[in-house]
Amino acid sequence: DLVRRRWRDRTRLLAASTAGMWMVLALWLAARAAVLAPFEPAGTALEAFGAATVLSRILTAISVLGRYLLLLVFPLKLSADYSFDQIPLVTSLLDPSFLLSLALLAALSVAGILLSRRGRLSGLSILLLLGALLPVSNLLVPIGTVMAERLLYVPSIGFCLLLPAAFAEWRGAAEARGPGSRRLARAAARSEERRVGKE
Repeated sequence: DLVRRRWRDRTRLLAASTAGMWMVLALWLAARAAVLAPFEPAGTALEAFGAATVLSRILTAISVLGRYLLLLVFPLKLSADYSFDQIPLVTSLLDPSFLLSLALLAALSVAGILLSRRGRLSGLSILLLLGALLPVSNLLVPIGTVMAERLLYVPSIGFCLLLPAAFAEWRGAAEARGPGSRRLARAAARSEERRVGKE
């Protein structure tokens, strides 16, 4: 219980810090939008998507996030250049790559929030991974490229933290369910009963 309370306190502190960073990011985006509002959105920021609509850009960005997650888990086919239509634009809400990516992102978001509320490091790692992906996802603002593996440098920190954290939590849960733990729990309960009976 003491360990859990400490983890909850740390989680709340981290959540407060994260909320502060998101507020700073929101203020920066608002200031950026106000400064760039009088100017045409020309140049490389939108050239990466060509004449794609806003909806197509968002659908493609979500699909690319799924590709990023796949590369983290299974980095078999890497590329130094994803330009010249290497990533096809998604134009339909029923596109399989979009639907799979959206489902995966939603599941990770829910898992990250629930695990973080329980004081699990794995949950914080998931939120770090997703939070680091958001600024380079083309969802907030166009960043000038549809996909680039260099953009995974910071998000990969969350992924690298997630693996040992998830393993440690799984191992701890397995040991807690083991026969030895149950015997210790029963022995502790009997000892407590004897102490109470003597009193």
